[in-house]
Amino acid sequence: METQGPQGASLLLPEGRMPEAEVAARFAFWLLGHPEGGREVEVAVDGAGVEVRGRTIFELRRFLKLHGWEMDPAGPPDRWRGTYRNAEHPDSSLRVHSRPGVGDVVGTVGEKRVRAECKKGPLARSRSGSEIKLLREALAQLLTVGEVGEEDVLVAAVPDTPTFRRHASAWRDAPLMRRVGLRVALVGRDDGVNGLDL
Repeated sequence: METQGPQGASLLLPEGRMPEAEVAARFAFWLLGHPEGGREVEVAVDGAGVEVRGRTIFELRRFLKLHGWEMDPAGPPDRWRGTYRNAEHPDSSLRVHSRPGVGDVVGTVGEKRVRAECKKGPLARSRSGSEIKLLREALAQLLTVGEVGEEDVLVAAVPDTPTFRRHASAWRDAPLMRRVGLRVALVGRDDGVNGLDL
């Protein structure tokens, strides 16, 4: 799938699947665009989510650039980690790092801190049922995040597909999900996020 940026440039997105770094970036865009959203969002991206053995998995820096986010030249040089700024939102910043254990996306909405664990996924139903495994993995990671405050909102963010939607709908009201306060957000390629009311 080809996506167009603000300047009309294009980027070839993987057909049939949404990489984890794409889910994280789109969820970060949504947090920054939320009416009560904070001005800074941190995004943790493992190097393997961008490149493996010289093979590009997801062109993160180019993807961010196509959405108006340029790396701040004042920071240390890196291929894709750093602080990004957007001319249309000069008071906002997007910090991309690779620190593990803090959440894939961390930002604020009002007084709440939102921590999301993001997972890749197929855009068409998989025969292997990988969607259940990926969603369970994200939920398990949320249960082991350290330093969680009472105002923290813990979110599993996955691609918005019929299969993920069905599982999210079935699990949202599970007793332990409600008691712990775990939520599921469905992230679309239109930068929309469904199923998460903040």
